[in-house]
Amino acid sequence: MTVLVGVRCADGVVIGCDSIATSSMGQFPLIHIPFDGKIRIFGDQVIVACTGAIGYAQRLHEHIETAIKGNVFANFGVRECTTNIAKRFLTELAGSLAPSSPQGGIGFGSLIAAHLKDGPFLAEFGSSDFQPELKTEKLFFVSMGSGQVLADPSSHL
Repeated sequence: MTVLVGVRCADGVVIGCDSIATSSMGQFPLIHIPFDGKIRIFGDQVIVACTGAIGYAQRLHEHIETAIKGNVFANFGVRECTTNIAKRFLTELAGSLAPSSPQGGIGFGSLIAAHLKDGPFLAEFGSSDFQPELKTEKLFFVSMGSGQVLADPSSHL
């Protein structure tokens, strides 16, 4: 089970996640292994947390490193950064004939945070289509993963 949580605050972003990798056969979990690779901090610039296949996370991390080296985070605004990452990642998946998940879409999602010239941002890249949704003042919280139901705020609080 994966749980990712992100909160955009007035002066920064907080991202947290669990630390267990699950090996499974379809929807049947086989083994849970301690794993610290669900969240990664790139230098002092970008935080990335992922839910779904570890191989997809490794591929996304390569795109983030390329974006940092190409000054995407330094020279562009939030929308340009998030669109660039989504487009490059999805193009690579399509080119490698990556299958879609039984639940629909790619079955891989991510939270990405960085501090740009516009200030801090938090973006949710949905696990069905990997399209970025920016978290703003009114929609500042996100949770993802198979454990999302445990992390979402309850409507009766």
